[in-house]
Amino acid sequence: MLYSSFFRDGAWRSLAARTVRDREVGGSNPLAPIFQTSAFPLPNPPMTRRYILSGRVQGVGFRYFVRAGALELGILGWVRNLPDGRVEALAQGDEAGLREFAQRLEQGPPLARVDQLREFEAAEADLRSFTIER
Repeated sequence: MLYSSFFRDGAWRSLAARTVRDREVGGSNPLAPIFQTSAFPLPNPPMTRRYILSGRVQGVGFRYFVRAGALELGILGWVRNLPDGRVEALAQGDEAGLREFAQRLEQGPPLARVDQLREFEAAEADLRSFTIER
């Protein structure tokens, strides 16, 4: 008798609803996870930068050098030659990684000579790897 009234009165549905609610918000359910946002700060959002390099930067393996450095630093983006002899790169990553990336761009591969490196802020792009564009 007690069993049938439990289901008939909707008490079971109420219990199920409370359990689901408690798990979603970490309420009184002892099995629910407890979230403390202050203990787990969100990582910094990625920054996106565009670089234009001039000097002897084409025909010296510069794009391959840039790609290798980007992959090592976990940078996403692309690099390409421009028709006027310069090289353009778009890079997305954390601030420290982009700072190191820019230093490597200034250095360049052994046969290159970087006369000028211009850096610009860029809109965030949906990048999945670092590629060499032609």
